Amino acid sequence: MRRTSFTAGWGHAQLGVGPPTDGSGETQDGTGAHTGPVAKRPTALVLSAVLAVVAAVLLLLLVLRLSQVRGARSTLGDDVYKVRNASRYATEIRRGGPLLFQDLTLSRHRRKDIYLQHLGSDTTTGWLAFEAHLRGEPGCLVVLDRATRGLRDCHGDTVPADGGALVHYPATIQANTVVVDLRKPR
Repeated sequence: MRRTSFTAGWGHAQLGVGPPTDGSGETQDGTGAHTGPVAKRPTALVLSAVLAVVAAVLLLLLVLRLSQVRGARSTLGDDVYKVRNASRYATEIRRGGPLLFQDLTLSRHRRKDIYLQHLGSDTTTGWLAFEAHLRGEPGCLVVLDRATRGLRDCHGDTVPADGGALVHYPATIQANTVVVDLRKPR
């Protein structure tokens, strides 16, 4: 049994595929090069791609320029950090050690991972906030030793419960909320 294709008996011109045969839109100029609408598509595509790249570069330059303008600020997150229900967190800290609050911004140079510590039995006083990195060594993370509930730096040295020489931030209580001001390092 002989199989025939769907196009059997039909020429390419009748199906609308392939080069036209009526001479009304030559697709080749005799050299094999395409002319007409077929040739213009790649040129338009390349031109569109080039314009998109130029626009992206200009937008990037604008953003970089604006970020360097004196007085302009670009921040992710708040400069004042509030931890509500201070009495509950004081109990958690007493049981498990200081709480680590990690900075979720993407900047490696300005990270402010902080520990929130409470010392004493009065929940209205004794709050401390300090960086979780050694001063001058942003890559040296201070970690909590779960077994001792104490802090150790990347060199294995013990860090005092009050944060010792780490960068500190003011921590105050306002209506059972610990308010840490990240704008005023000490």
